[in-house]
Formats: sequence, C-alpha cells, structure tokens
Amino acid sequence: MSAPHRSPIQRFLNAALVTVLVPVSASSAADPLPTPGGGADLTVNISRGAVVNAQGTISGDGTAIQQIGSIGAKVIAGTTDTVNLSNAINAGAAVGAYSKAEQRIGAVDATISSQDNLSLNLSTVVNASAGVGSYSDTEQTIGRVTGTNVRNSSIEVDGKALVNAGASVAGYGKATQIIGSISTSGEVSQSSIDLALGSDATNVAASVAGGGEAVQQIGSIAGRSASGDAISGQLDSIVNAGASVGGNARATQKVATIQSSGAVNNSTVTADISSAANVSAAVVGGGSATQEIAEVESKGGISNVKVTANIGSAANVGAGLAGGASAEQQIAAVDGSSNSSDTVDANVTSAANVGGALAAGARADQTIGVIDSTSASGTSASVRAGSATNVSAGLAASATAVQSIAAISGKRASDDTVNVDISSATNVGAALAGNAEATQTIGSISSQASSGVTDSVSAGSVSNVGAALAGSATAVQTVGAVSATDASQDRVSVSSSNITNVGAAVAGTASVRQTIGEISGNSASGDTVSVRATGNITNVGAALAGSATSSQQIGVISATVSKNNSVSVTTGSLSAAGAGLLGSGSATQDIGTVGGNNATGDKVTVATGGVSNTGVGVLGKGASTITVGSIESAQSSDDTISVKTGNINAEAEGIDTTASVTVGAIGGAGANHQDIDIRTGNISDESIGADAGASVTIGSITSTGTVSDIVQTGSINNRAIAVDSSARVSLGNVAAGTTGPATISVVTGSIDNKVTVGGGTKSVVYVGNLMQPATGPTNISVTTGSLSSSVAASIGGMAGIEIGNVNSTKGGTTKVSTGNQSATAAACLGDIGCLSEIVGKQYCVSIGNIDLSSNCGSTSLIGEAIKELDKLGLTVEKGAVHAGEEFAGGIVGFAKGVWGGNFKGAFSSLAKETGAAVVTVAKTAEHLVEEGAHDVEHDLEKAGDAVVHTIEHAWDDVKHGFDELGHDISEGWHDFIHFF
Repeated sequence: MSAPHRSPIQRFLNAALVTVLVPVSASSAADPLPTPGGGADLTVNISRGAVVNAQGTISGDGTAIQQIGSIGAKVIAGTTDTVNLSNAINAGAAVGAYSKAEQRIGAVDATISSQDNLSLNLSTVVNASAGVGSYSDTEQTIGRVTGTNVRNSSIEVDGKALVNAGASVAGYGKATQIIGSISTSGEVSQSSIDLALGSDATNVAASVAGGGEAVQQIGSIAGRSASGDAISGQLDSIVNAGASVGGNARATQKVATIQSSGAVNNSTVTADISSAANVSAAVVGGGSATQEIAEVESKGGISNVKVTANIGSAANVGAGLAGGASAEQQIAAVDGSSNSSDTVDANVTSAANVGGALAAGARADQTIGVIDSTSASGTSASVRAGSATNVSAGLAASATAVQSIAAISGKRASDDTVNVDISSATNVGAALAGNAEATQTIGSISSQASSGVTDSVSAGSVSNVGAALAGSATAVQTVGAVSATDASQDRVSVSSSNITNVGAAVAGTASVRQTIGEISGNSASGDTVSVRATGNITNVGAALAGSATSSQQIGVISATVSKNNSVSVTTGSLSAAGAGLLGSGSATQDIGTVGGNNATGDKVTVATGGVSNTGVGVLGKGASTITVGSIESAQSSDDTISVKTGNINAEAEGIDTTASVTVGAIGGAGANHQDIDIRTGNISDESIGADAGASVTIGSITSTGTVSDIVQTGSINNRAIAVDSSARVSLGNVAAGTTGPATISVVTGSIDNKVTVGGGTKSVVYVGNLMQPATGPTNISVTTGSLSSSVAASIGGMAGIEIGNVNSTKGGTTKVSTGNQSATAAACLGDIGCLSEIVGKQYCVSIGNIDLSSNCGSTSLIGEAIKELDKLGLTVEKGAVHAGEEFAGGIVGFAKGVWGGNFKGAFSSLAKETGAAVVTVAKTAEHLVEEGAHDVEHDLEKAGDAVVHTIEHAWDDVKHGFDELGHDISEGWHDFIHFF
C-alpha cells in the first residue's frame, strides 16, 4: 500500500511535532479494551516545549488525531487522570480540500463513570481551523468525561490562555473547543467541574467571502438529568467574536452551563470573570455571536438550583456595516419548564449592550439574571450592577438592542422575588437615516397568574432616550414591573435618584416610553406599588420637522378590575415638555394612577416637589400632559387619593399647543364614596399664542354617590395672551356627570385671572363648584385670599372667577370667605364680557350661588354694551389680525434660522418679532412672551445638547469597539497565517 499523500504544510507540521515533544513520564495506562477498569492513576508530564497536532491539505483530504492522557473503557471507577503540560496546539488548514484536526487531552470515555477525577494543569491552549476555498474542521477537547451515566466524578482545569479560532477565505472553517466538560446520555450526579483560568479565553470565527464558525465550551454539564452537581469557574476575561467580510461568521461561547433534557436539582453554578465580551460584526455578509455564562437550562423541572455570576464588565455588540449582525449574551440564567426555590445572583460592574447598523441590520440581545419558566415558585433573581447601558444605533439600516436585567417570566409565578441594585440605567435608541429600537427591562415579573411576588429595584439614575434625525427611533424602558393576567398580593418597589425620558426628532420619528413601578393585567387585587425618587423626574418630547412622542408612567396600576390596591409615589420635582417646531411633539406623564373598568378600595398617595409642564408649538403641534394621583374607572367606589406637591406650573406657548396638569382626580360614571385630599404650593397657568390651551385641574370628582373633596393650595395665577385659546384653573370641583351629594372644602391663597389679549379665548378660575344638579345636599366651604380678574382686550370668549357655586335642586350649603376683590374690563366683546363701568366691579366673578345660571354676568347689559364697543372691537380685532401676520412672519424667519443651523439666533428673532406683534394689541404681554420664548430656547437647547451628547458618546464607544475588534482580528489573522 502506498503512503498517503501529504502536503508540504502537513509534512512540515508533522516534523515540527517530533521536534517539540519532550520525554513523557507516565504511570499506569488505561485498559485499551472496552472492559471494566478502575482504580488506575494516569499521569502525563510535559514540562517543556509543546504538544502540537496539525493537519494541512492542498487539493487532498487529510485527518490528524492526537490523544494525550485519555482513558476509555465500559466501566471506569475510582480513576485519577492527571495531565501537566505547557502548550497544547491543535490546527487544521485546508486549501481546496477537506482538513480535520482532532486533539484530546485528559479524557474519560465510559458507559459508566464513577468517582473518577481529571486534573489538568495547562499554560496555553490553542485550537485553530482555516479553510481557503475548502472546508477545515478542528476539534480540541481538554478535560472531558463522557458516557451513559457519571456519578461522583470531578474535573479540575488550571490554565492561562485558551484560544479557539475558525477562519475561512472563500471556504468554511470550523473550530470547536471543549474544556472541562461532563456529557452523558443519562444521569450526571454529585459531580463537579472546577476551572481556574488565570488569563484569557478567546473564541473567534472569521470569514472572508466564506463561512467561519467557532464553538467554545468551558465548564459544562449535559445529560438527561443532573442532581447535586457543581460548576465553579474563575476566569480573567472571556471574548467571543464572529466577524465576516462578504461571508458568514458564527461564534458560540458557553461558560459554566448545565443543560438537561430532564430534571435538574440541588446543583450550583458559579462564574467569576473579570470581563466578558461578545461581539458580532458583519461588513458585507452576516455575523452572529452567542455567549452564555452561568446558565442552567432544562426541558424538565429545575429545583433548588443556585446560579451565581460575578463579572467585572459585560459587553455585547452586534454591528452590521453592510451585512447583518446579531449578538446574544446571557449571564446568570435559569430556564426550565417548572422552577422551585431556584436562585439567580449576578454581580456586574458594568453591563453594555449595543446594536449598531450602518447599511445593514444589527441586533443585540443581553440578558442578565433571568428565570424563565412555565411555573415558578419561591424563586429569586438578584442583580447588582454599577451601570447598565443599552444602545441601538441605526445609521442607514435597522438596529435593535434588547436588554433584560433581573426578570422572572412564566405562566404562573408564586412567592417569587426580584431584586435589583444598580447605579445607573441608560437606554438609547438613535436613528440617523435608518430605524433604531432600544428596549430595556430592569426588574420585571411577567406571568399569566402571579401571587405574592416581590419586585424591588434600587437605582441611581434612570435614563431613556430616543432620537431620530431622518429615520425612526424607539426607546422603551421598563423598571420594576409586574405584568400578569391575574395579580394578587404582589409588591413592586422602586427607588432611584433622577429619572429622565426624552424623545427627539429632527426630520424623522421618535417614540419613547418609560414605565417605572407598574402592575398591569386583567385583575389586580391587594397589590402594592411604591416609587421613591430622591431626585427629579423629567419627560420630554421634542420635534423639529418630524414627530416625537414621549410617554412616562411612574407608580401605576392598570387593570380591568382593580381592588384594594395601593400606589405610593414620592419624588423631587416633576417636569414635562412637548415641543413641535415644524413637526409634532407630545409628552404624557402619569404619576401615581389607577386605571381600569372597575376600581374598588384603591388608595393613591403622591408626594412631589414642584410640577412643571410646557407645550410649545411653532407651525407644528406641541402637547404636554401631566396627571398626578388619579383613579380613572368606569365603576369605582371607596377609593382614596392623597397628593402633596410643591408649586405647579403649566404653560402652552405658540400655535396649536396644549399643556395640562391634573392633580387628584377620580373619574367614572359609577363612582361612589370617593375621598380626595390635595395640598399644593402656588399654581401658575399660562397660555400664549393661537389655539393654545393651558389648564390646571386639582381635586376633580365625577361621581354618582357620596364624595369628599379637600383642596389646599397657595396663590393662583391664570394668564392668557392668545387667540382661540384657553387658560383654565379648576380646584375642588365636582364635575358634570355627578348627581350625588358632595362635601367640598377649598383653601387657597390669592387668585389672579388675567387676559392681556384674547380672541375667542377662555380664561377662567373655578374653585369649589358643583356643576350639575345633585340628588342630595351639597356642602361647599371656600376660603381664598384676594381675588383679581382683569381683561385688557377681548373678542368673544369668557374670562372670570367662579367660586362656591352649586347647581342643585336638593338644596345645599355654601360658605365663601375671600379677601379683596377686583374685577376690571378695559375692552370686552362677545357672549360674556363688558365694560367695567356698565357691570361694575363684579366683572365675571361669581361667588356663592345656588342654582347658578349658565352665564356669568348680565347678558342683556352685555348686549347693550356691544353696540358701544363696535368701534373699539374693530380696533382690537385689527390689532389681533396684525399680530397674527407679524407672528407668521416671525415663524418664517425662525424656520430659516433653524435650517441654517442658527438655533439660538432663530429663537431670539422669534422672541423679538412675536413680542413686537403682541405689543401692538397689548403692551403688557411683551415681557411675558419674551421671557417665555427665552425659557423655551434655553430648555430646548439644554435638552438637545443632552440628547446629542448621549448619542455621540454612545456611538464613540461603538466605533472604538469596532476599531479594537478590527485590530484584534487583523492581528490574530496575521499570527495565524504566520504560524503556517
């Protein structure tokens, strides 16, 4: 028989193998036949040089297999296998052919293995496969026990550098590296794996116009069932990377994992790693990287399992340049059909998840501290982290980043616990000309039925940002949430410093949604939500020429049926802004709310600092809504709301804008036995522009039964400098739709209502009124400071103050105590409005009336007054039209300035021109308009800078990561080629 053909590379490598091996001392060998064996000790010492197994082929197929310190028999018991060597190298290279290289060091292969021990002391371990126009397959196994059943066995691996690489050029290269593994078709019990790797574990798959695959498995147990097993791994750093240029590359890395087709119980998995990186980069082709660290996965039940991961930094990056890329990283996870008394504990200094797409799609998924089960009972997921960052950046393609930290999910959850302690949580979705979606979930329980679960999150700062230049950006952030069809006796607690939610769009679409402290589902009973923010809460939706939507919900119970639930929110200041310059911007903020079809016995308690809400519209729409302490349900009874805030400010500025603040409201046609207690600071409500609406509603009840409404505020200032607009303040009113008896008690400071210029504008302050005929007696008590209502110029509309009025056929008691009263009208025209000399000093001030009429003032006198006001009215009307023309001119200049990049100058010009136009009608408005415009300018610039800085910083990190990845791949490829 002729000798097999061997390539020059193969002959060279085989020669090198002979020259590098040093004498081997061995004692006692394994039985070479598949007969029972045991009690043997096998020791291999290679103190110098290296063990090399290599296969290289050009046009012909080749296979190289090397085994060192291996034992094979049907039954192996009580055997010790020890291997000490400096370097182990396994390499396969194929050019236009098939090449396979297989290296096994320290292996036990038996049908039954019992009380066997593997001990390996290694310095450098390398496994590499390269295919050029062909297929190359390399497999390296170090410290592995295989068989049908393994009991009471152990593996110890002490090493420094572990490298596994699969690379191809127009071919396919696959590299598989398995270190410290127990794999059976049956049971694994009372066995252990102990890893001490002082340097790096690297797994790389690289492809150029071909396919590259790298699989690295470190510290793993697999079988039909596992009981009483333990995996412990100490590693310096681990890297998993899949990179492709015109081809497909796939990298899979698993560290400290247990996988079973049956049950897993009474087992532990521990991983201590300084840093873990998982990267997938695709230039033209496709790249994928999957990294699993400290994970237990079973198709059966899992009980009394503890998983612990201590990691310095965890980074997961999926980057698609002109090819698709996906990166998936899982740290500290338990996944089974049922889970009982399992514990997942993750300690991470920093966790970063990035999906970046330049001209192709990219996706990054990162999961830390998660229990996924059909049924979970008595389980616990705990995560402590310095920072958690999730970024999705779509430049000209689609990018998705999903980050989940500390979560329990399944059909049923009972007595489970989620704990999160994190310094900062940041979620960013940024789109240049593509689509970006970022989803971050921290501390969540999701189940069809949950009972007695506890979800606790402690965070420093929490930020959610969505920014779109010419594409679409979506950012969704959820912190401390329980989602269940039926939720009973669940507890959600969130504490943090500052909470920020920002959506910004230049010419694209941005949508952001932030939920903190929520219980949602079909039925919620006996649940508790508590949110405590020591800093401030901010919500912003801003659009230049696109659309931006920002939604923020903090301390919320949302259920079809809500019974005996409690919501408590304590924060610093609350601020929200919706700005539409040439586009549409909206911001919605809900703090301490209960919503559903039926609410019974629910309690909402809110304590905040100042509340500020701004809507800005310039040739676009700006809308901002804040709701603090409310129960909104079709049927509700025996509910209680208690709110204490600082000063409240609502401003609507520009064209087609709204800014509304609602504090302490109970709504629903079937409300009964409701109690509201509201304490606030000063209240300011201001509407400037056209079609602008600003409103403040405090202590509002819609009810069919007995209600109690207590409101105490500071001074109230209501302003309108607008056309077809409204500025409305309502305190302690029982609204239309209420027919039951009510008790209303309102104490305020001074009330000042002022219309500087109004065309079809409504500017009214309502205090302690029952707006619809009641079926029972109503008691109203109102105490105020001085009252002032004035109109400088008005065409139509309504302006005034209404205090302690009852529209009732069943009688009632009204007690009103006020300070000084002042009402003036310089010029009025319309349904309600008049010259002060005609109706006297009580212009549009209605106090303490029973069965009040629908109009404020005398319509007959007003009708007469209109004849005298025609001339003045024409003058006012012309002034308003002129103001509108000037305003429109200012808008054009503003738009040019913005598109020219002169953001600040555009705002200054707009402020001056708008101010000059309004002064034509009412000079007293000038300083208000300019002040408001400058405030808006400052706020938007500040918000814009923050968004841009966040995106730039995040993209710099991504770019830096790409540069480092490219450098590492290039360097590794050079070394690999140089080796051959």
